[in-house]
Amino acid sequence: MLTASRFSLLLAQRGGLEKLFCSTLAFLSMLSFAFFFVATIHLLATPENGHAFATALLEEDEEEDDSNKEDDEDEDDDDGDKGKEDEGKPKDDTKKKPEGTGGDGEDGKGGKTEVPANLSPDERYIREKLQDYLHPSTVKFEKDGRVILTFDFRKKSEEQEKIFSCKFGHGIKDAFRWTFRDEEWVIGGDIGLRLSDRGMAMINAWFTDDVEAEMEFLQCVNHAARHTAALIYATEKGKALGSNYGGQCAIYLNGQAQKTAGQTIPVVFNQIAKIKLAIQNELLEAHRQGKKKAELKFTRKGFEAGRIGILWGGSMAAIVPSLTITGKFDIKKMAAEMRKYFGDK
Repeated sequence: MLTASRFSLLLAQRGGLEKLFCSTLAFLSMLSFAFFFVATIHLLATPENGHAFATALLEEDEEEDDSNKEDDEDEDDDDGDKGKEDEGKPKDDTKKKPEGTGGDGEDGKGGKTEVPANLSPDERYIREKLQDYLHPSTVKFEKDGRVILTFDFRKKSEEQEKIFSCKFGHGIKDAFRWTFRDEEWVIGGDIGLRLSDRGMAMINAWFTDDVEAEMEFLQCVNHAARHTAALIYATEKGKALGSNYGGQCAIYLNGQAQKTAGQTIPVVFNQIAKIKLAIQNELLEAHRQGKKKAELKFTRKGFEAGRIGILWGGSMAAIVPSLTITGKFDIKKMAAEMRKYFGDK
């Protein structure tokens, strides 16, 4: 019995030694790995070694690029014979450069593109000077002779204060001005042109009676039957065609409606309404939120040329954040107006 007990004790001691040995071995392995990791970081942290390591990586990338270039050259050689067959054929020069000038917006980039050579002197003058005259946020000339002008009034550009026929105010009581901060950061507010009480503001650009215009409109007071908020096309003799609230077509004389079709559509508080005016082929259309709501026939005589603008009244309070005009300039009147402005003959 004594021998057996002693033998059992020896076995227990041996098991404990094995566990101790395994634990020590695992600790030494972890210590070795930690030492290797720290040494590697230290090596790369040294400027000379870090530079050498980066150089090696760049050399590998260059070798890959060289390999890719060689593959591309092989492909070019394969296409060489095919290119020689086309040497005698005339090249296709039908592609034209974009026509127009760039404004301050995303489409414009602020530069000017080449003006086509087949324009009259007046058309050329208009295209070359238009950006400095109207200061649109973007401008684009279409192949059919139309121009697309956008005005982002949220930018409150000082240059755009000069493009209107009426006086641009800067006081809180002025009927036509930029919004103030207290009017912008409240519920139902926005940034842009601020319209108060009543008035009429025309953009100093002459169009033919083939034109469209659309404005964003935010009303700051409860709607009333006396209110007028019209996008208009007005002649120099006081006559105008208008889209009142985008739901009613109207023919105005000195700001007073003489003939109407359709009904005004109230603007919901804190919602931007898109009011559009469209004129073509002796037909006036009123659009709201992209949908035609009314139309009215008119006689073209007396409406051959006009300016786009805004007519408001009835103790109005509203904000216009943006305006877009698409149409054809009355070249003669537009060029004359611009030459007068710049002092050119």
